[in-house]
Amino acid sequence: MSATKSIPPIIVCFWLIASGTSASATVDIVSLTVESTTSQSQEDVPVTFGQVFAPGDVADERTLAARLDDGKVLPLQIDAKARHGDGTLRHAVITTRLPVLPARSSSLIHLYVPGDGTGAVGPSVQLADLLATDFDAQIRVDIGGTTYSATARELIGAGSSSKWLDGPIVSEWHVSGAIRTANGTPHPHLSARFHIRSYAGQQAARVSVTLENSWSRVLDPGNFTYDVEVSVARQGIVLSQDNVVHYRQARWRRIFWWGAAPQTSISHDTSYMQRAAVVPTYDPSLTIPGYVLNEMESQWQGARTRLMSTGLIYGSMPDGGGRPDIAPLPRWTARYLLTQDERAKISMLGTGEQAGTFGIHFRDRDTDLPISLDTYPNITVLGDYGIFPSCSAGCSTPYEPDVSHQPSTSFVPYLVTGDFF
Repeated sequence: MSATKSIPPIIVCFWLIASGTSASATVDIVSLTVESTTSQSQEDVPVTFGQVFAPGDVADERTLAARLDDGKVLPLQIDAKARHGDGTLRHAVITTRLPVLPARSSSLIHLYVPGDGTGAVGPSVQLADLLATDFDAQIRVDIGGTTYSATARELIGAGSSSKWLDGPIVSEWHVSGAIRTANGTPHPHLSARFHIRSYAGQQAARVSVTLENSWSRVLDPGNFTYDVEVSVARQGIVLSQDNVVHYRQARWRRIFWWGAAPQTSISHDTSYMQRAAVVPTYDPSLTIPGYVLNEMESQWQGARTRLMSTGLIYGSMPDGGGRPDIAPLPRWTARYLLTQDERAKISMLGTGEQAGTFGIHFRDRDTDLPISLDTYPNITVLGDYGIFPSCSAGCSTPYEPDVSHQPSTSFVPYLVTGDFF
């Protein structure tokens, strides 16, 4: 349901210098629309998105470029994440910068292959540059009168970080560690994770904050009830919720910005995703009425968005029948693919985040990876629960996962965002 730490990908980043001139002898692969969601004009706007490619379309990242409708070539960073069997690019996280995005307007970005290998390697955005600012983010948890906390800066200084994006436009670092009391005592089960995305030359960074109760083979697992606050430098408290019941083997994440966030919405080309054979081929003549999208947006909002709720997911996965969340893709994802409507996108991405509430996350403390059948060949959550330590306190949850009726909550969100969650 949610992405977990994996073998580091091969990352290839290239910088294409904006020339302001039209490219020649090019073949357009796919186009995307970036829409302004504010009444203010924006300049030097960073845009990061996930993009799939059909087999053979992009043989080499160095041949991929981006331009606007007027022919102006954009700077482009490509973080390759997957390849087809023939070695051509299958999925990448792509970042560019728009020189200007007028209020309530849109820009069409064309990804094309020039065929001349004009890419040149550029220097990566450095963590030291971000740490030279006042950037920080903190999570603070009160459990029965005892306060635990973790900050991004502390975790950066405490150990190594891993990189998810690495290039001249943007870099993203991942750090993690236990939340601790003021005297340094770690909580035995709750750990924090920060994903920090910094753009070159900007006093702004995107930070996602995750709290996990997911260690496996650690004694006395259970649910924990707490009050939580998340704060970001310059922004103050950005999240506050009391009496959160954090279920065993569950996790939650929220995304915030240090500094000004770009006010944009990105629309992908669904027909190209279908031609690339990564999503079902829905009937393009099918229309989704506006009132249906409004109704779905209303269902998503409110209590469904609180920590440890499930968004639009049906809480009892073993139940069969005409559920909206079990199909090749859930109803909200199909509506997003058919419409590229922002209401459907918010519902889909938000529900993907909320899927972490289900108690299926078993992380190995020794490796920081999902617990492995190679290491523990007899481990199972089906049948013999004695392999895992028993609960010392309550482990009950209103949500029930299942093997046969589990909806696809994170696949398409990952395809279009490239987010590591």
